[in-house]
Amino acid sequence: MPWTDKINIEQLPEDYQLLARTIGMEATVRMANELKSVHLYLKHPDKLFLPAKNEWILEKFTGGNQRLLALEVGVSERYVYDLVAESREKSKQGSLF
Repeated sequence: MPWTDKINIEQLPEDYQLLARTIGMEATVRMANELKSVHLYLKHPDKLFLPAKNEWILEKFTGGNQRLLALEVGVSERYVYDLVAESREKSKQGSLF
């Protein structure tokens, strides 16, 4: 049994408790050892993953699946329409020059 099995989550600072409950104690210990004294700020996932979501939506959009795509990535159908329209507008502008 490794010494890390003796760590009691309730004895950790609150941020580490959240981390341990989310990713597990082993990963928390590994992060604490690898990122000593590093202050982390985790952006809201909506902002952090938005570029990847946008790219995925544009790849998967067929003209009739906006509702499904919106549900899949957690945005509105209007957002999907606007994203597709903006992408098409940019591609038209790029071909003019």
